[in-house]
Amino acid sequence: MSSLPVLLQLFDGCYLPGRKDSLVPKSYSDTKKLILVTGTQCTNPSWLLQSFVRASLIAERTPSSLDISRNVVFVSFEQDYHFHLECFKKSRLNISEQLSDSFVFIDGVQSIFSESQTTEKTELAESQQAQWITQIKSHLQRLSANGMPPATLVIEGIDNLLYLGIMRSERDVLMFVSRLREDAGTTIVSLNVLSQKSLENSGDLEHIHNRSIEGFYRMAHAVYSLRPLPTGRAHDITGLLRLVRGGQPLDISFDTGEYQYFVGDGNLSSASVFVKGHG
Repeated sequence: MSSLPVLLQLFDGCYLPGRKDSLVPKSYSDTKKLILVTGTQCTNPSWLLQSFVRASLIAERTPSSLDISRNVVFVSFEQDYHFHLECFKKSRLNISEQLSDSFVFIDGVQSIFSESQTTEKTELAESQQAQWITQIKSHLQRLSANGMPPATLVIEGIDNLLYLGIMRSERDVLMFVSRLREDAGTTIVSLNVLSQKSLENSGDLEHIHNRSIEGFYRMAHAVYSLRPLPTGRAHDITGLLRLVRGGQPLDISFDTGEYQYFVGDGNLSSASVFVKGHG
């Protein structure tokens, strides 16, 4: 494998299997940056979000120790707690035992369906957003107290809230994230992009979805995009990882580029990223 640029690093001390290059510079975790992660139905970004989470939590990785570094609030509107728990366990990080005071997982999907049994849809949309903002801000403030740096915030699958009727406009989506960023360090937001074919045959929701993506591009400092190969999936290549600058200035070294990646069983423990033609 050819060597990767420093950009292709996780935070310091947390490496992709078989490499000593990190996928995200550690300096991300020390600032209030917004990182946008996009995927498709064929290239789910959960493993990349897990990389950010693991890297935020671990200061230094050695054969004999895992040192906790930075607290994380992980909000998912796509995968449940047990999915991520099992994925983290495979990469030797037990979020249920080791990180009870450093890591908070909020299962957004479960809370939507729990409340929807007893609440009218309009009420649910308004009350649920307010409830999440209060809950998430409370956790961010608690995990950033007593001299700790601002906690990292990860939001997975925020676009799903449009299709569930919880949010009705791109303004709802963008303002929701903006309010939470007030109490966070680095914020990582993921959502799926729509194909051109989908947009050509789309309704109002798809156009709101697309405008939300455009809004996040303008707000973001860096964008990590996962796409399938133009020819489909190969047996040893899942897709392409493209790194570009967002609409906000980035005060750290950031080399843009496109790389291939492979995720064997859909989670971080089997992930590898490599230069095209050198997998």
